[in-house]
Amino acid sequence: MKKIYFSDCEEIITAVKKYLEACNKGDSSIMAPYFHKDAVIFWGGMEPDKHSHEIQGFFDAMDETGQDTDPNPPYHIDILDITETTAVTKVVEEWQGQTFTDYHTFIKTPDGWRITAKIFHTHEEVQA
Repeated sequence: MKKIYFSDCEEIITAVKKYLEACNKGDSSIMAPYFHKDAVIFWGGMEPDKHSHEIQGFFDAMDETGQDTDPNPPYHIDILDITETTAVTKVVEEWQGQTFTDYHTFIKTPDGWRITAKIFHTHEEVQA
């Protein structure tokens, strides 16, 4: 069990890092293999219905936004929970000069761990 658990954790972290790499480069093709084909994206803001996407809409928006001006933006990844077939991660990252918190849900498929949903929050800039 332990060996499987740790390899699952590593695979999930790899998927999140590929997601972050794709965001940084503005290239959804890097993250696409790590998303389930029916994945969805939701913004946890004031108008969540206005900012929800099927996965292809999210990929298109990512590609249109392009490469981040910061070549190495900071991030932090936590695995909040993991079972034999499901997992949830939390990622705090800077992207395009803005700070986000993302929650990704995963499912273990015969082809490996895939992100099924992403819900995110955009943090307001705090003026000192």
